[in-house]
Amino acid sequence: MHKDTTTLTFCLPPPPDARLSPKDIKSLSDSALRSLLADHRKALGRLDDIWAMLQPTLNHVRALQEEYKSHQRLLLDRIAPVDLLPNEVLATIFAYVVQTRECQPVVLWKHLTHVCQRWRRVAQHTTQVIGGQAFTFDGQNLE
Repeated sequence: MHKDTTTLTFCLPPPPDARLSPKDIKSLSDSALRSLLADHRKALGRLDDIWAMLQPTLNHVRALQEEYKSHQRLLLDRIAPVDLLPNEVLATIFAYVVQTRECQPVVLWKHLTHVCQRWRRVAQHTTQVIGGQAFTFDGQNLE
């Protein structure tokens, strides 16, 4: 498997002083204002540099994300939606079918267990009570 690692190291500038209100800014001297503007220009320049450094990596991450999504779609297209159901849900569906269908248990057993190996395994491990009698999908207690 291909390992693609990227390590980026940078130091963010501190956030601007949020305690400065518009009134405080108006009361600053010209030299303090120029100094503060110079600090902001410097911080913005550093942030632009960091952004430029991160952009190729972010683009690469986005491309990898899209590749994985595309590959996942291909994999999911090969799987029938019913195969995504957990065995417990499938067993619950079988139990519902057993309780609501008016057919011979042996016929129902044949229908459920001849779909695929997974359905057969799940059906073999599902037990329900029908009409007060135990109905076990194991082929031994089918009354």
